[in-house]
Amino acid sequence: CPLDYSLCNQTVTLYRLRGDALHRQVVEKAFYQWERREHPEELGIRQDTVFTLILPGQWELQPGDRAAITARMDELAAQRQSKQPLEFPSAGSMFKRPVGYFAGALVEQCGLKGFTVGGAQVSEKHAGFVINAGGATCADVLELMELVKQTVYEQTGVTLEPEVRIIP
Repeated sequence: CPLDYSLCNQTVTLYRLRGDALHRQVVEKAFYQWERREHPEELGIRQDTVFTLILPGQWELQPGDRAAITARMDELAAQRQSKQPLEFPSAGSMFKRPVGYFAGALVEQCGLKGFTVGGAQVSEKHAGFVINAGGATCADVLELMELVKQTVYEQTGVTLEPEVRIIP
């Protein structure tokens, strides 16, 4: 199995909450194309689904050298720590990657790194993250996200879509 775990996955199990009913479905790898930023709608999940949980099902793994695997895991963790604002609370990456662009690079290009609304801030480490720099409210985060979307669109013509799902 390669380093990308999604290539080892043979099935996924979907749990969907619609109204009061919980639906379970096992999807074979032949019927889906897994991508990191794939959204449930692309797996055939209807928009009226309130909540979807996607869990791995069956895996096909190959034995490996424990020391090499541990070293690779440590290397990836260090890369993540150096590039992402893990020292602050956040919901992770806030915007999907627009086709042909990187959301964080567009936000940075527009001069929004470090911009704040209340306690919410565009991370100075990675402009694709909105962090809680201290006392941020949901309203602060949503207002900052909207400001970022508007500014990026006005300056570049690219529309950013939220990576996170906002449930009213």
